[in-house]
Amino acid sequence: MPERLPTVSNSTVIIALSQIGYLIILKDLYKKVILPEGVFRELHAGHPKSGSDISDESWIEIRRVSNIRLLEYLSISLDKGESEAIVLAEELPAGLLLMDDYWGRKIAAKRKIPVAGTLGILIKAKQTGLIKKVKPLFGKLIENGFWIDKAVLEFSLKKAGE
Repeated sequence: MPERLPTVSNSTVIIALSQIGYLIILKDLYKKVILPEGVFRELHAGHPKSGSDISDESWIEIRRVSNIRLLEYLSISLDKGESEAIVLAEELPAGLLLMDDYWGRKIAAKRKIPVAGTLGILIKAKQTGLIKKVKPLFGKLIENGFWIDKAVLEFSLKKAGE
């Protein structure tokens, strides 16, 4: 069986899943998640929304990006964490990039990097039997300030069969 390509994450997915108490599903789904150093620093520094200290999670690996020129280029349009995540996903290469930011996802898609967001991860967790329902978790996300477009919410619930 071919080796699975690594999964890279930006901070938004980590923050959102931590806030609702479901960070561990990343380990269950992907075994290991790689964070760029900048994303780790943002989360480890006690990002006010993080809800979890990830420094003790053995299944999270930290890596430094090396393509500084690409990082600087992407940082014109995106914040540093999103830029680092895209650069690292391209450098490894990653099989999947976990990111919610609309423009970050657009840029990753143009660079042929597969992307999944928090809602998609929860849907996958339901499809694999890790959770029973996504609707209550989507509600918890919204309660915690996670913005979900109404059309995206309806589409995601339909995709999850709820």
